[in-house]
Amino acid sequence: MALWASIVEGDAYFITRMGGADHWPSGSGTDADKTAALTTAQMDLVNCGLFGLTDATTPTTAMKNALCEQALFRLMHDSDRRVGLQAQGVKHAGIVKEDYIIISGIPISIYAKGILDTALGTGSVVVIADLERDVTV
Repeated sequence: MALWASIVEGDAYFITRMGGADHWPSGSGTDADKTAALTTAQMDLVNCGLFGLTDATTPTTAMKNALCEQALFRLMHDSDRRVGLQAQGVKHAGIVKEDYIIISGIPISIYAKGILDTALGTGSVVVIADLERDVTV
């Protein structure tokens, strides 16, 4: 699988992304972690079925940015126990008084989804229509 964005492009993205550098691996010996994050993120975006993308799709800047956002989402939340609990079907956690929604499919970063929806026109469509009102009482 050819990645849509290189490690160098990921590094450049996270330098300018507020809070991105806090989670993006840094220092020597982190290339494998960065590659793993980008690879997992790309698999998410391809396999979620929301965008009609493939690994062979020629990457645009929007796709590269969305890839980085999904990688950041995974880096921030893969260690979050809530995601693991939701995946196991837990709906309520009594000790912390939390209710969880049921996640169906692959969780996608709202930022990655917004970038791709705008670039690809895959977002929700709003229709404006004239409606007639029955005013008889």
